[in-house]
Amino acid sequence: MHPFVDLSAYLDGALDEPRRAEVAAHLAGCSVCPGRLAQLRATASLIRRLPSPAPSRSLVPRLAAPFWIAPLRTLSAVASGLAVLAFAATTLIASAPAATSAGGAPAAAPASAASNLERTDSSSPSSSFGVGPAASGQPLAPAAPAAQPSSSALTSDATKRSAQGQGAATPTPVAKGETTPEGRARDAVAQSEPIRREVASPWLWLAVAILFGALALALQRRLRTR
Repeated sequence: MHPFVDLSAYLDGALDEPRRAEVAAHLAGCSVCPGRLAQLRATASLIRRLPSPAPSRSLVPRLAAPFWIAPLRTLSAVASGLAVLAFAATTLIASAPAATSAGGAPAAAPASAASNLERTDSSSPSSSFGVGPAASGQPLAPAAPAAQPSSSALTSDATKRSAQGQGAATPTPVAKGETTPEGRARDAVAQSEPIRREVASPWLWLAVAILFGALALALQRRLRTR
C-alpha cells in the first residue's frame, strides 16, 4: 500500500522517526511513490517563488459617506446661527413696546390733570352767567338795608340754587372728533399691542436654533466615523 497521505508530511519533515523510517524504506523499493514525491517538491518550490502581496488594512470594504451629508451639515450650522440672531432680534422687539408704554404713562398724568382743571374753570357758575363786578363793568353801589325775605322767596331761591348746581355738575360733552391726551395715550397703547402680537415668539427661534445645531453635530459625527 502506497503512503500517499504521508508524502507531504514526509517532505515537510513533520513525521516522527518511526513513521519517517517506514516511508523512507517504502520509497526505496517503490517505483510510484518517488515520482509522486518529486511532484510535491516541484509544487512546493513554485509556491515559494510566488510574490507575497501586502494585505490591505481591513478585509471589510469601507463604505463611502453620501455626498449630501457635508452640504447638509454646513446648511444646518448656518441655519442654527441665523436662528440665534433671530432670537436676539425678536427678544429686543418684544421688550421695546413694553418700555415705550411704561414711559408714556407718567407723561399722560399731568396732561389729564391740566385738562380737568380747564373743565372745572369753564363750568363754574360765575363764568357762565357773568355774575360779579368784572362781568358788569360798573362800580359797586352801597347796599340798601335788606328786608326780611318771606318763606315763598326762600323756597324759590333754594330751587334756583339747586338747579344751578345741577347744571354746573353736568359734565361738558366732548365732541366725537375731539382728541384728548388720555385718548391719545390709549390709542398709543392700543396700537402697540397688535405689533407685539404680530412678532413671533423668541422661544420659537431658540428651539429652531437648538434643532439645527443638534442636526449639524450629528452629521459631523457621522462624517468622522466614516
